[in-house]
Amino acid sequence: MSLYESRLNPDKSIFNEFKKICIDVLNSKTNDPFYDLNEKLKELEIEFVDFKSFINALPENERLNLIRSIIIPELGIRFLSYEPELNKIMIMVDNTFDDKFISINEKHLMFLLDQLWESFGHELIHKEQTKRMKNVQNPKFKSEKDYLKNKQEIMALAFSFIQQLKKSNYTDNEILNILKKGSFSPLYRIYKELGNKEFNLFLKYAVQYI
Repeated sequence: MSLYESRLNPDKSIFNEFKKICIDVLNSKTNDPFYDLNEKLKELEIEFVDFKSFINALPENERLNLIRSIIIPELGIRFLSYEPELNKIMIMVDNTFDDKFISINEKHLMFLLDQLWESFGHELIHKEQTKRMKNVQNPKFKSEKDYLKNKQEIMALAFSFIQQLKKSNYTDNEILNILKKGSFSPLYRIYKELGNKEFNLFLKYAVQYI
C-alpha cells in the first residue's frame, strides 16, 4: 500500500509515556529538569532542545518564521519538530523552561502537556511516515507553498486541523458539516485556495482523522 493511500495514526502510547516521565521528573524535585528529562526520554527518541541554539544555527530566512513561535508559554515550549535523520521528536524550549517546570503543580502540568497532543501527534505521524520509507527523506522547502503542497505535510496538517476542532468540543457530525460547508480556519482556507488536488487530499485525511 502506498504511503499516501490511507492515514497513518500517531502512536498515542508514546505520548502517554512521555507525559508519565514528565510527571515523574516533576515529582523527583529536580533542580535540572531539562537534563533529567532528556536522560529519561532517550529510549522514546524524544529530546528537549535549547531554542536559542537551534534558531541561531538556522539560515536567517528560516529563523524569521520561527522566532515568535511559542505553543505553551506557561512552560516556555516554543515548537516541536521531527528530525528524520536523527529519528527524534525535538521539543524546543527557551531559557525559562527549567524555572517554569519546577514551579508548576502536577495537575497544571498534566493539563499543559495534554495541550501538546495536536503538535506531538503531528510529529508522530512524520515519524511513522519515515519508518515506512525505503529511503529516508528530509525535504527542504523553498517556500511555504511548497511545504503546504507536500503530501507528508498534508496528512499531518489534516490531523492537526481535526485536533483543533475536537479541542473546541465539536462533535464528529459537526466536524463533518464544517468540512462540507467550509470553515473560517486559516488552514482550511489556505488549502481551499491552494488548488483542488491539495484541497481534496486535505479533506480526505481530515475525514479519516475524525
